Amino acid sequence: MKSQDSLDQSSLSLYLDSRSGLPKGEASGKVMLFGEYAVLEGASAILTATPHRAKAHYLPLDYLNHIERIDAELGALLEQSDLHQDQLKYVIIAFQWGRALMLENKLGDLKHFGQDFELVKLCLKEASAPNGIYFIDTQSFGLSIDGKWQKMGIGSSGASSSALCNLLAQLPEVTLQEDLSNPYNRFLFAQQQHRAVQGGLGSGADVACSTFGGLIEFKLNNNSNPTVQRLPSPLPRTWGLWKGGSFSTSHSLSQLKQWQIQNLTQYQMHIANLTQASQRALDLFEVADSNSIKQDDWCGVIDYAAEAMRNFSRTVSLPLWTDTHSKWSKLVQKNGGVIKSTGAGGDDLTLFAAQSLSDEIRCLKLLERECTLQGEPFHIFPLSSLILDEEVLAIQKP
Repeated sequence: MKSQDSLDQSSLSLYLDSRSGLPKGEASGKVMLFGEYAVLEGASAILTATPHRAKAHYLPLDYLNHIERIDAELGALLEQSDLHQDQLKYVIIAFQWGRALMLENKLGDLKHFGQDFELVKLCLKEASAPNGIYFIDTQSFGLSIDGKWQKMGIGSSGASSSALCNLLAQLPEVTLQEDLSNPYNRFLFAQQQHRAVQGGLGSGADVACSTFGGLIEFKLNNNSNPTVQRLPSPLPRTWGLWKGGSFSTSHSLSQLKQWQIQNLTQYQMHIANLTQASQRALDLFEVADSNSIKQDDWCGVIDYAAEAMRNFSRTVSLPLWTDTHSKWSKLVQKNGGVIKSTGAGGDDLTLFAAQSLSDEIRCLKLLERECTLQGEPFHIFPLSSLILDEEVLAIQKP
C-alpha cells in the first residue's frame, strides 16, 4: 500500500501535469557513451538522451493555499516556516523520493526543508524570474531500492537546470539579453549556472544533451563556446543497466586533477586512448547509411572504449571501472555481448550491447539471473529508438 506521503506527492504531480496552459519545461536525462574525461581536453564526446524526463512547473503565489490542500506534508512544512504568503518571493518544491522545500522571502532570507537549492536559486536570480512557486520534478531519475530512493547516473542535475531554463523561456516576465527560446542560448545560460554551482568543474556535455535531446556530438573549443552537433544516424541497439549505487562526478574530477599534476605523461596517454575510442565511434556514424550501423561494428567500438576506460581506471586508482563491470563483462563476453562504464564511471550506469538480437536476449537474462542470485536489484532501459516498446516489456517481464 502506498504511504500518504507518496499519495500526496502523486496527486500534486498529476494536478500540475493536468493543468492546461500551465507553463512547463521538460528536459531529458543523458548518457555519455564515449569521450568521458577526454572531453575536458578538447576531444569530442558522444551522448544520447534517455527516456527519463525532468519537469519544471510555475504557479503564481496565490495558488499556495490550493497546493497545501492537495499535499498535506507541504502544507505542514509551510506552516512550520512561519512565513506568511505576503512575505514570500520564491517557493521551490522538488520532487524526488519524497519532497524538499525552500522558501525565500522578499528580504532574501531562506528556509530549507530537505535539501539545498543552489542551482535553482541561481537560475532564478540570474533570470530575474517572477515571484512564484517553482516545481522541479526528477522522480523518474531514480528508483526505490530497499525503501530508499537512489538516483541513477543519468544527469538529473543537468536535466533539472535545463528543464527550469525551458520553463523560464516561457515566462514573459523574464527579461534577459539572451533569447532563451533559442536552444543553444538556453544551453549556455543553464551551463553557466551549472558550472558556477559545481565550482567550474565539468564540460557541460550533460546540460547540452538534456537541452537538445537525441544523439549529439559535444566538443569544447579554445576561447569559444562549445559546439553541439546532432548525429544523423540512429543509435544502434543499446541498453542502460543499473543495479543501484551512485558515483560523484565532482569528487572524481577533483581527485583526477590532483593525480594529473604528478603524472602528466601517463594522463595524456590515457586521454589519447579515450579520444581514439570516441573518434572510432564518430567514424561509424559518419559512414553509416540509412540501414544504420552494423551491430558487430558497434560492439567492437564499445569493447575498445571499455578497454581504454579499464586501463585508465587501473592507472589512476579510481573506480571508473568497477568489479561489477569486470564480472558483467566476463559473463556476457562469451555470449556475444559487451559491457562499458559510462560518464564518470563507478556503478552509476552501465552500457550494454550485443552482436545479435538472440545474443542480446541471452545476455540480459544471464545478467538478471546473476543479480537475482546475489540478491541485487537489476534495472534496464533502452537507449536506442530501434528497440521497440514491446521488446522492453518482454525483457522486463518477471
